[in-house]
Amino acid sequence: PNLRAVTHTRVWYEDPVPGGRTALTLQLSDLKFLGSRWEREGIRRVDGEKLLTTSELLPGEEFFLGEVNNKENPDYYSPFPVEQINNIPEKEQALVLNFRNIEQGHMVRASKQVSARGDDYTRYSDLSWYWFNPNHTTADLDIYFRVGADTLNYYEVNHKFSDSAVKTGWHNMNINIAELSNAKNGVLDDNGHIRSTVRDRRSGEIYEVRVVGRPDLRLVKRYYFGFKNNDLSEPASGYFYLNDVLLEGVKRDVGLAQRAGVRVNMADVIKVDFDWKHTDDEFHGLDTQSGSGVDNQDWSLAGNFAVEDFIPLLGFRLPLSGSRRQTINRPKYETNSDIEIIDEDVRNALSSIDTQERFSSRLSHSPSKGAIPRYLVDPWSLQVSGSRRSVDGPLNRRRDKSCLLYT
Repeated sequence: PNLRAVTHTRVWYEDPVPGGRTALTLQLSDLKFLGSRWEREGIRRVDGEKLLTTSELLPGEEFFLGEVNNKENPDYYSPFPVEQINNIPEKEQALVLNFRNIEQGHMVRASKQVSARGDDYTRYSDLSWYWFNPNHTTADLDIYFRVGADTLNYYEVNHKFSDSAVKTGWHNMNINIAELSNAKNGVLDDNGHIRSTVRDRRSGEIYEVRVVGRPDLRLVKRYYFGFKNNDLSEPASGYFYLNDVLLEGVKRDVGLAQRAGVRVNMADVIKVDFDWKHTDDEFHGLDTQSGSGVDNQDWSLAGNFAVEDFIPLLGFRLPLSGSRRQTINRPKYETNSDIEIIDEDVRNALSSIDTQERFSSRLSHSPSKGAIPRYLVDPWSLQVSGSRRSVDGPLNRRRDKSCLLYT
């Protein structure tokens, strides 16, 4: 049998009495498979996170993962109200990390795969979870929670209970995802990692954030949970709870696409066309699930008229036409990144503006009645055209001009 590929389950009853009963009624009320998808990843050194061998550990230095709940553990209480059915609370549980004799300079790490392909967390507003510390002796341990793709690419949020007003009990963490992504704009430390801070959305507390590698909140595959013993000179023993890791505030921003146009034709003497269209960064078609991430605005103005309709030109014709078009792209995220742009000045600096201008004119003579002008003047014409383009963007800046004159 292969427990990784279970397709059927069989339940049967055997009567221990020889001969058995002639009739029997069985009632099956509940069948559950209990367990945790969290996996231990060993005890490691804080510096470099190298996995320690058995000979490098203290006697009895170890940690375990388990679960506690409000049905089987009398001393456990939930950090939030539990739903009740017929005045009986539903079962609610938390991950428990038990540890013993964790030496100074050592850390423990556990991980959980949340998606094999990678989930997009930028569709949500906040990421929240609960930590529980039972007593003051473990309040100086640095607890961390990581979200990312693997052990080389992640965001790490750190907390120490001794820095909070409440040293023991449950502590709710609520992090804005856009602010977390902006931690990439922090300061580079000596190890090549980016250091920054993020503010708790509810309590206002400031948490330290470490960015390792190139994590992308649009491709989240794993969570990591653990703690580091940086300050305690005595080996640390105790336990922590982790509960209710949630994505909150689904972004249901309605994408908007707009378009307008004006056409003016004054008896074929003057023609003016104006077009404008705008699609915001959340707009998407039926074949996609999310917007382009770019606010696009495009407008164009074109017109033409004939000079001879207003000024006599002795039989000559001189039509003039010109146009101007401008496209403005304002990104929601930084280029090739999950960093959501919060500062409008940064958004303006990363925007691109493409402006194009064109004109043309052709001088020619109307068909003459006389033979001499018909053969000497009418066949000739003079045409001039030109264009100008400017592109201003974070990755491209150019200026182009052209002018053509021919007969």
